[in-house]
Amino acid sequence: MLVHLVLSIAPILTPAATPIPHTLTARAPVEIWAQGLGDLRGIAVDAEGRAWVTDYSRGRVLRVERSGTARVVATGLRGPVGIAFDDTGRVLVAEEAAGRIVEVGPRGTIGVIASGLESPRWLALGADGTIYVSARRRGAEHGDDDGRPGVVLALHGGARPALILQGLRDPEGVAVRDGVLYVATRGRQPGDHDSVLRVPLASAEPAAVVGDETVRKPVGVAVDLAGHVFVSSHRVTPSDEHLIGVIARLGDTATTDVFAGGADEPQGLAFDHDGNLYLAESKAGRVVRFLAPRAPALGRVPEWTKEPSVVVSGQAEADARVEAATGDTTAQVFAGEAGAFALTLPLARNAINRLAVRAIGHDGAGLTSPVVHVVVVHDATPPTLALDSPPSGALVRGSVAIRATAADAGAEVATLDLLANGRHLAAMVAPPLPAASALAGAEWNSASGPDGVYTLAASATDRAGNVTSVTRTVTVDNTPPQTEIAGPQDTAGALRFTFAGSDNLTPSGELEFAWRVDAGAWSPFSRTVDVTVAGLTTGAHRIEAKARDRAGNEDATPAALAFSIAGRTLAVTIVEPPSGAVVPAGIVLVRGLVEPADGEIGVTVNGLPGWLDGATFTAVAEIDPDSTSILATAVAVDGRSGRAMLPITVADAAAATLMASPWSGVAPLSVRFSLARESAGGRVELDADGDGVMDFTGEALDAHVVTYTRPGTYVARAITTDAAGTPRSARAVVRVFDPAGLDGQLRARWGAMRDALRRGDVAAGVSHIVARRRADYEAAFRLLGASLPVIDTILTDLTPIQVRNASAIYEMRRTDDGVLKSFEIRFAIDGDGVWRVEAF
Repeated sequence: MLVHLVLSIAPILTPAATPIPHTLTARAPVEIWAQGLGDLRGIAVDAEGRAWVTDYSRGRVLRVERSGTARVVATGLRGPVGIAFDDTGRVLVAEEAAGRIVEVGPRGTIGVIASGLESPRWLALGADGTIYVSARRRGAEHGDDDGRPGVVLALHGGARPALILQGLRDPEGVAVRDGVLYVATRGRQPGDHDSVLRVPLASAEPAAVVGDETVRKPVGVAVDLAGHVFVSSHRVTPSDEHLIGVIARLGDTATTDVFAGGADEPQGLAFDHDGNLYLAESKAGRVVRFLAPRAPALGRVPEWTKEPSVVVSGQAEADARVEAATGDTTAQVFAGEAGAFALTLPLARNAINRLAVRAIGHDGAGLTSPVVHVVVVHDATPPTLALDSPPSGALVRGSVAIRATAADAGAEVATLDLLANGRHLAAMVAPPLPAASALAGAEWNSASGPDGVYTLAASATDRAGNVTSVTRTVTVDNTPPQTEIAGPQDTAGALRFTFAGSDNLTPSGELEFAWRVDAGAWSPFSRTVDVTVAGLTTGAHRIEAKARDRAGNEDATPAALAFSIAGRTLAVTIVEPPSGAVVPAGIVLVRGLVEPADGEIGVTVNGLPGWLDGATFTAVAEIDPDSTSILATAVAVDGRSGRAMLPITVADAAAATLMASPWSGVAPLSVRFSLARESAGGRVELDADGDGVMDFTGEALDAHVVTYTRPGTYVARAITTDAAGTPRSARAVVRVFDPAGLDGQLRARWGAMRDALRRGDVAAGVSHIVARRRADYEAAFRLLGASLPVIDTILTDLTPIQVRNASAIYEMRRTDDGVLKSFEIRFAIDGDGVWRVEAF
């Protein structure tokens, strides 16, 4: 049964002049697998880690299980020595006494492979299935020291044995590794030193001696995974010392190192696939296993790198020498007591480097561990990279699509990043990385920062760590231009309008404009700044224009200009004062006619509202000392207009001023009159309704109040007489509105505005708002675009509160979230004399 005796690892005992006792020591841990099995010679290890041995004296083949149990596989053999497995797993045995090579079947059957051989002893299998056999002349098992002549034969298929080597003395163990045959001999001629020959099989290179001259009576030969040759021998005699029962490791530089000593007649040697060495001892009938170091545990080794060398680190058996090789380059390092190691291995440039890492026990003098294979691809070529969009120097706005493509046929693309002003963007990359080529795309919100020049970048890294970066600059412009309209100018049968614009980055000459009339379809953008409009119908119209800059920003608040096409004009005549009259500076009464007076018409005189009763208008004009004319203008809401200009001369003396407060309102209207300057000690007379009858006489008006009960336009006249009896007169105009009539007019204006907004016609809606406030309300209504269909829930019905001078105040009530709220709505007489909405 298996006795797992793990003997202490001890250095080779110091040789003495006399043979040392048979104490088994080695440069590796030792396990006694089995003992007392007989006269053991050959040994081989199968793929399952079981040891097969030959018992020479009893003619047996035994198999030692991993548990240590030994089973007889075959009997009846005649002097079995060498044993080996071919590549199919057949068990081959050399029968020295029978002169043949046999196959041992699974049930112990014997099949003859070759016969008629003279004393075949040891076997080895070549990679092509050739059986190499050492043989020698018949004689006693333990002959004289001169040895017997022998040869090495090659058996292949059913062909006759081929002579490989001849003229050898006592050829013993044979081994084949990497096309080289190794043979243990006692030289070729009497007096030659015992040796192990190295014979290349595929070349005419002559045989060479491995190791030095200290090995005596070599027997078994085995070659480990690293190519180190191990030989069992009766003794080794370094200098004048003798070491008995030795396993020696032979070096390529004519050196011999003792691996183990104290073996009891060591015979065959064999390695398993883990690098463990097995020994068959003849006298003790023992099977001994020497444990190889475990395979090194490697730290992370990069699969790809751009560096000229790679660091291989990890953990190995204590005091082992770690060897890493690639190609013709080998690096070694001593692991030390802790077993940690790190070594640097140069790499072949831009090539696949296959690394083999192993540990050799006892600082390189022991057994070799299994090899750890690592592949490192060196790649010093960076990826190719292109930043596809946007183009360099582009003017961009809003969401900007950034695209980049990268390719690397070697280490492949590992990362592909997109950046804007140094900040990484959330990019979508396809296909998933790593890949030979990839496309990255991201949307960059250029509005997240101020306008200006930005740097966009793409960066690609391959798996070897090579980096390629490309950059470009773009200019961000998210600020829309401003637009202006001038005109109209009359041309032949048409009207001409001129557009102008300004922008923070785009020169004015590079702006593009689109325009439309009466909320129609927008024209295509172009750099045309003068447009001609023809074929419009009579009445009010509106032209809009918007500018677009090079980045594509459009003016969100287009410029608008209202104008009208008159089908026929209004005839305006000033009847008072007469043409060329000399008038005082200050307030002057003006009367005139407007024909035809149909529809809603507004009248202004020198910019102040006038009051139209039928075809007659009445107004006051403010006359400056340098005035030369009086201008009366009439404008109908359907676009008709007309005007009259009357030349005047302004006298040096200023007119007296009669003030009425308020000067307009709804009936009944109480008005307080006063004079700007009243003469002391004089007399004042007041005709409040202009009928020629004085309604007041006294020394001073003293804020005299007159109540007007009927709607109409009244011209009040005050005559002042000073103490010297000099009379002066002053007049004022009072407008009294019919309450129901004005209320209906203003409600109609409010309703027309709501109707236009409800149908989404913002331009028509704001035409009912005083000119100076239209742009503000137009912008607000456009923001309410989605709510315009239900504008009646926002702008509700009105209740009149007060009318005073040129202004009317109404109340609008609305319930919001259950809370009743009140809002003030104001109407005012616009600059053209027409009532419109002023504020709400």
